[in-house]
Amino acid sequence: DEEAKNAIFPGTVIALVAIVWWVNRSLNAYQASIKSDIFPEIVEFLGDYQFTADIDARINRFKDFGIVPSHDSESSEDRIVGEYKGVHIDLFETRLTETRGSEEDRQTVTVFKGVVISLSMNKRFEGKTIVLKDQGRLVNWVKDKFSNLETVKLEDPRFEKEFEIYSNDQVEARYLLTPSFMNRLSDLRAAFGGKGIECSFFQNNLLMMISIERNMFEPGSIFEREDFIDD
Repeated sequence: DEEAKNAIFPGTVIALVAIVWWVNRSLNAYQASIKSDIFPEIVEFLGDYQFTADIDARINRFKDFGIVPSHDSESSEDRIVGEYKGVHIDLFETRLTETRGSEEDRQTVTVFKGVVISLSMNKRFEGKTIVLKDQGRLVNWVKDKFSNLETVKLEDPRFEKEFEIYSNDQVEARYLLTPSFMNRLSDLRAAFGGKGIECSFFQNNLLMMISIERNMFEPGSIFEREDFIDD
C-alpha cells in the first residue's frame, strides 16, 4: 500500500500542475481576447470609432503643441479613433519617461502617465493658446518655457484658480476659451479626481493630456462582469 501511495503522489502533483497551467493559459487567452476581439466590437457599437490595443509611438507628432513634457522613452497603447458630430477624435494611453542624473545617480522618472486626446476644431484660428494646471511655485519656470507667449487673464475665478493660460494672441485666446469650454474643462478635471489636465490649441486642433494613474481599457477580473462601463 505504501508503495502504491508513493507511486500515485507524483502523478497527482503532475496532474495538478497541468491543471493550473491550463487554467492560467485559458485565463490569459480570455483576457487577451477581450482587448483584441471584444473591446473593438463595443467601441464600434458606440459609434464611428475603432479601437486598437497595440500601437506604435505617437507622441512626438504633438511636440510642437507645447505641452508634451521632455522625455526619452514612450510606451503607448489602446488607441481609439473616430468622429463625433464632425469632430475627429484620436485618443490613446501613454507613459513617458526620462532618464536623469549621471553615473550612480542615474534614474528613470515617469514624466507623464495618462490619456492623450486630439480633437479637430470647428473654430478656425491661427495662433497657439496653452492651458496649464496651476504651477504655483513653478510659475517662473513656466514663464521661461513659454517666453514667446503672454499670460492671459480671464474673468473666471474658478478657472483662474485651477489653470494658467498662455497665448500669442489675447483676442484669439478669449475666442477659444468660452465660458462653456472653461466650465466643461473644470468638470472634466473634477471627473478625473482633480488630476492634472493640460491642453493646447494649435494648428486648428485641441490637444489634451490628462494624468491618470490607473490603466484604462484593461480586462477586469474573470470573476466580475465585463461591462466596459468604467472605461
